[in-house]
Amino acid sequence: MPLYAAIAGFALYLGITGWRYLALPFPALDTLEHPEVRSPAVRNWQAQGEEWATRIRDNGWYRDDSLTLRRLASLLGTNETYVSRALNEGLGVGFSDFVNGLRCEDVAAALAADDSRPVLAIALDAGFASKASFNRAFQRRYGRSPSAYRASHKR
Repeated sequence: MPLYAAIAGFALYLGITGWRYLALPFPALDTLEHPEVRSPAVRNWQAQGEEWATRIRDNGWYRDDSLTLRRLASLLGTNETYVSRALNEGLGVGFSDFVNGLRCEDVAAALAADDSRPVLAIALDAGFASKASFNRAFQRRYGRSPSAYRASHKR
């Protein structure tokens, strides 16, 4: 019973409040002031992608074998959508291709510098989690196996 009384009291309050403002004219939509509608800012995703790629390369974040898009976005101080758009639209590559490309560059530089460690050790240090993923990415990037690449850069 107290709940019904409270609801009835609230309904009575709304009715009286509405009745008090009954004489006021309802504003027409064309007389209301509209805030200026601004179009969203157009971003240069290519410049953003290049800037972030430089930061990722300089900080060596790609060497983390458990790097994810979410983790990379938090390291860059932005969200996953922006990182993904900067890579896809700005640089024309997906996240995994981008990261594996940086890792392959790291391995290729070590092989060209005549690093005496085994190729797999270099690949694991560069951030690859397995031999198969490393070989596949390196072959796609350079068109030859890592050992053939090393042999072609022997002095």
